[in-house]
Amino acid sequence: MEKKLPKKLEDELDFLEKASNDELCEYLKNLKKENTYNLEYHPKIKKIFTKIFNNKNKNVKLALIKYYPDSQLAERFLLESSDKELREECLKKKAFFGPLFYKIGGYKEEFLQFLKKASNEELYSYFTNSAVDLNSLQEFFERDEDETSLFTNISDKLYRNIVLIIEDNPDVHKEPDLADYEDGYRFYIDGKTFKKFHQELKIIKKIRSLE
Repeated sequence: MEKKLPKKLEDELDFLEKASNDELCEYLKNLKKENTYNLEYHPKIKKIFTKIFNNKNKNVKLALIKYYPDSQLAERFLLESSDKELREECLKKKAFFGPLFYKIGGYKEEFLQFLKKASNEELYSYFTNSAVDLNSLQEFFERDEDETSLFTNISDKLYRNIVLIIEDNPDVHKEPDLADYEDGYRFYIDGKTFKKFHQELKIIKKIRSLE
């Protein structure tokens, strides 16, 4: 038997089910974090919000990216859409943990699709974002040490281009200081990533100067 929803929530869902695209945009613009719902709590919630998430209207999609807290929508639209404005807005989205497409333990496999589809400008926006730090770059710089690394699947040219882009990310230029870490192992790994980045950058610049 389905749970009975509070009348206020029932009325809100009824409104959303019939709302125009403009009304949906206004609703999302005024959405507060406490008014976001667990989609698995009730079938009606899941049905209506799934419909909103699948709305084809560009303005609704932009409103979802800007105002709905779930960064997975931005990841999804980056993989599905070729609309430049929509993609630019997605790349501004703040994820709950780390950069887009990142999870504890490394990047999601879908990140490869983004890397291969992204323009140079989009790659620049992504890798110079403050969410991209030494911690999230660990796997990227281990591609020649770990055969299971996701980044063994990108071309050497793309790898070199990304390294050159990362040079403009200020967060990778401060050498890790043990005093800033509670975890000694994390300090060691970030220090290793820091050194690897600067070694790779020096080599790539030298090769480029000889071409």
